[in-house]
Amino acid sequence: MQDRKRSFSPGTSEIFWCRKCNLPLLSEDCSLCHSTGWRIPLSPPGDVRLCSRRGRDLLRELFLQNWGVEDFLDDRLILLNKIAGTDRRDQVILEGRHIATLWFDITVDRHRLDLEIAGAALLKERAKKNLVVCDDTILKGHIKGKWLAGDQIVSQPPSLEEGDSLVLRIGKFSGVGIVRRKYEAQAIRIKDVTQRDFVLSDRPTTLKDTILANEEHLKRLEREAIAGLRDYLSRSRLPVNISFSGGKDSLASLILARKLMPRIEVLFINTGLEFPETVEYVQKLCSDHKLRLHEI
Repeated sequence: MQDRKRSFSPGTSEIFWCRKCNLPLLSEDCSLCHSTGWRIPLSPPGDVRLCSRRGRDLLRELFLQNWGVEDFLDDRLILLNKIAGTDRRDQVILEGRHIATLWFDITVDRHRLDLEIAGAALLKERAKKNLVVCDDTILKGHIKGKWLAGDQIVSQPPSLEEGDSLVLRIGKFSGVGIVRRKYEAQAIRIKDVTQRDFVLSDRPTTLKDTILANEEHLKRLEREAIAGLRDYLSRSRLPVNISFSGGKDSLASLILARKLMPRIEVLFINTGLEFPETVEYVQKLCSDHKLRLHEI
């Protein structure tokens, strides 16, 4: 009997970082300095976007709440990579490195921030809260996953809560610790350690420069998309319209389609579950650009 089992393998998503220009890249080559970017490791499925203003405010609030500092986020582009989880979960990427994981805890109805090893290296000299200074004698042997003994702790916060994500300072090393219950008492488990420092670039990151750094790649994608649309339209005599939901992906599709058909008709499927702002945006955009809108 033929085995009908099928395995699903998601497509690969790649993003790079130009260390010279301090900018994210959609391809290996930077259009500004023409150097080769460094590939950023991404957890699957790999759905990367720029952090919004509201997302940035949330991150500032959580970094301040957990570690007493948030000004290092000023004037820097933050990337969020959506990953699998019970609810919303994102890798927080700063200057090409995964510094924390942002997730929504449905059990307590609030967002949480889990520190990653690059974030610990970044906060080792900045953290004003949830900082644990350890005796560097613990560095002997393999320490990842081990529990911190009381005599290995030089200083720690006056109070700890289950699940707290801690910055560990261990001599020249930095690490991430997690507060867990052990034998009916609270203890700190070492999640990871590193000797690699994380020094932020003096060069600011701007959205304008990011677009310029990706200009050649974006234009290449546009040429390929328009060529595909032109080929399809040349083989079809059916009426043509474009589905527009008000989101970023369908907006990009609409812009591309208008380069070939400036007056293309627009189809908007209003499920009744849309935000009023979304419906208003779709209607206004079509009105401003004199596009015929079919709202179903």
